[in-house]
Amino acid sequence: MGTIKSQPNAGVQSGLDELVKKTTGFSKLLQEELALRNLNEEVVLECLRAVYHQGSKVAHGNTGSITLYQEDFRENGVAAFAVLLKIQEKWTSALQWKVVKERGKEGK
Repeated sequence: MGTIKSQPNAGVQSGLDELVKKTTGFSKLLQEELALRNLNEEVVLECLRAVYHQGSKVAHGNTGSITLYQEDFRENGVAAFAVLLKIQEKWTSALQWKVVKERGKEGK
């Protein structure tokens, strides 16, 4: 794989939805995140359906690395982003990413 493809003019969220449907191993990654964070599958799946909209509210700039600040999302939203970011880790030129509790605590 390596890229997100969807119908022209369908939008980014549509592409993310397709990615989730077509990615081998998605269910395994989701189950790992649910177990790690002790979350409900239906709630995390609902967050996945709005991940682009929610992420675009707090995205600023492009450093080539993604930092998810837990203060910006509920734990279900963090899990939704984490699953998507784990999917792309096997791609060529995958983005680096990390989860940080709050701004200013990146190195702690």
